[in-house]
Amino acid sequence: MHIHHDLAKPPLTLPLYVPADDDDGIAARLDLREVCAASSAELGTLLATPPNVFWSYVLHCAPIMAFVDSYLRFAPRHLGLSSSEAAELESEEAELRHNVLLVLLRLAQPAESAAVLSDAQWAETVYEHWVFSAPSLLDACALYGFSRTEQCRTLVGSVLASQPAYADDLAEALGAAAEALAQVCGRPAPAGAVKKLPLPSALDADGADEVALLAEWLQDCVGALHALLHTAAAPVAAALSHAQPGGTTGTQRLLGALQLCVEAALPLLRRRLRAARCAARPAALLAPPPSPPAPRPYPPPLLTPPCSKPAESSTCAPA
Repeated sequence: MHIHHDLAKPPLTLPLYVPADDDDGIAARLDLREVCAASSAELGTLLATPPNVFWSYVLHCAPIMAFVDSYLRFAPRHLGLSSSEAAELESEEAELRHNVLLVLLRLAQPAESAAVLSDAQWAETVYEHWVFSAPSLLDACALYGFSRTEQCRTLVGSVLASQPAYADDLAEALGAAAEALAQVCGRPAPAGAVKKLPLPSALDADGADEVALLAEWLQDCVGALHALLHTAAAPVAAALSHAQPGGTTGTQRLLGALQLCVEAALPLLRRRLRAARCAARPAALLAPPPSPPAPRPYPPPLLTPPCSKPAESSTCAPA
């Protein structure tokens, strides 16, 4: 059995995955369901091929990995959902999510490809062709770490164990994530840092829109890191165990950034969001309530007061 570009025929049609926004309307959602169903069918065709044809498609049909990468980046993550809650996704989306996971598992395990690639050839092939990367492993954990924990643990553990270079890449990526998280939480950038984050810090966020954008980024970043540690704590700790400049390990830097997020940035963002919401209220809602109307005056007294007690006659006695 061999891998060859002639075996990657007919080419599979897999457009990049672009999720529908909440404001796109029913038509866009129906279109997305059709795209999910068609993409799932194409991945099903790929999964049914023997190992040499499977790898021929992966290496010589560019839309396949481009689609997988776009799905890992943009698919709804549903961080923290249990398996039962994840099963409530629409059927087309659930089937596509399942087939993408099956493709990733087949790619991640050298034993699945032993008929065409030795362990050394597998390690060289996946690394040189960017089949996996540190960001894609992090995205895979964000997608599957809580809903398909055991399969995701197998995926990440196999990749890190079978190609040690990925462990170094992951440690570097997590170090960059820790630094970005710390800067967003308000810690100054280290001396000599050139790259500026495209987000305001928690200290600089102004207005409800900036606070909401920053909170969304923090939720996604912290949620993905949580999913990674939930899925593959031991191999990640091993990758982060090497000392960094200054004597700290990657684990200490990452935990320090997460602590800064929870104890400093989030409380500050809550206060800023409350202040922004108060500032956005209409002036009429902030004005003091009007004074109650003055009481109506009593009717004028009668010119002739009423009798204080019965008189002997039928008329009142003169004053």
